[in-house]
Amino acid sequence: MREQQNFKFKRKDSSNLWAIVSCSSIHNQTGKYIGALTMVTDITKRKITEAALSQSEATNRAIIDGIPDLLLRVKRDGTCLNFISPKDSSAKKYVPIANHISELLTPDILQKQLEYIEQALTTKEVQIYEQQLPKCNKICHEEIRISPCGQDEVLIIVRDITERKEAERKILLALEEKEILIKEIHHRVKNNLHVIISLLNLQIHNINDPKLLEIFNDSQNRIYTMALIHEQLYQSEDLGKVRLDKYIQGLIGNLCTSFYIGSKSIKLMVEAEPLSLNLETAIPCGLIINELITNVYKHAFPNGRDGEVKVQLFQSDEQQFNLIVADNGIGIPATVDLQNPTSLGLKLVQILAKQLKASLEFSFQTGTVAKLTFKQLPYKPRI
Repeated sequence: MREQQNFKFKRKDSSNLWAIVSCSSIHNQTGKYIGALTMVTDITKRKITEAALSQSEATNRAIIDGIPDLLLRVKRDGTCLNFISPKDSSAKKYVPIANHISELLTPDILQKQLEYIEQALTTKEVQIYEQQLPKCNKICHEEIRISPCGQDEVLIIVRDITERKEAERKILLALEEKEILIKEIHHRVKNNLHVIISLLNLQIHNINDPKLLEIFNDSQNRIYTMALIHEQLYQSEDLGKVRLDKYIQGLIGNLCTSFYIGSKSIKLMVEAEPLSLNLETAIPCGLIINELITNVYKHAFPNGRDGEVKVQLFQSDEQQFNLIVADNGIGIPATVDLQNPTSLGLKLVQILAKQLKASLEFSFQTGTVAKLTFKQLPYKPRI
């Protein structure tokens, strides 16, 4: 009779020693028991290998169980070799539920997938695409990745992205609603500013004092300058940016109308690059343009004198914006202190230049040249 058992022993260094101990009884010719034969076999390496394999299998199982995707090993012709689905029980984890992918897909989708399989095997590159499948009376979205894994086989990974697509749809709807709301706000602000302009215009008809009339007209132009910003934003595709070149054209057109410049021989030229500024920068910049051009129209060409006005806008290599308003008029009198002006218009120009953190320079070689150099102010979110 022979018996065999596994035993674990401790060595002197406290390491484990696994051994198979087998024992066989020995009998004489008459059948009398005369002793036993014991054999001890060291199986420590085998036990270590078995433990490592068991741990590796457990790790791989945990990895596979954690994958939310459907995995298929498929041959070039669509024959399924392996099928791994997170929806299957562990017992059926590696059992194919189809012999061919044609059993899982509609004819049009099947043809598309076979083409991608062929392309993956030909180019040796991963092919990624999305598809829609009707499931349970609804449309499901899937992302398909086809990776070559041999001369004639590919690994297909199918990920359900229905929830992601639905989340993206909701985000897009929310963004559209927000865009509509912001446009409506800009539209209403513009309308309210135009109401103020109209109210001032009604009051102007009762004013006989030329100085007071000038103050009302200047106020109207400043309000229109801000209203034009909101009108541009309402019409813009980018609600956070104002196309300053288009804005300057509209602003100057309004000033020409306000001062009846069409009746004078003043040539106006605009050279503006198609630059976009955020709201924080565009409003003070627009007000500065308004004040400078208003000052030119009111003082540079007295008594119907002919002249030229040029407005330039460009961006330098240092990512700075440059605004130049130049005229060939009579210039600013030497008695005017440009650092501490007494007129409201020049005061506003100085205040707004500081707000823009801009460099403001005047020169008087031929008429007056005002040069403003500035960078776009950082966006400040409004809570």
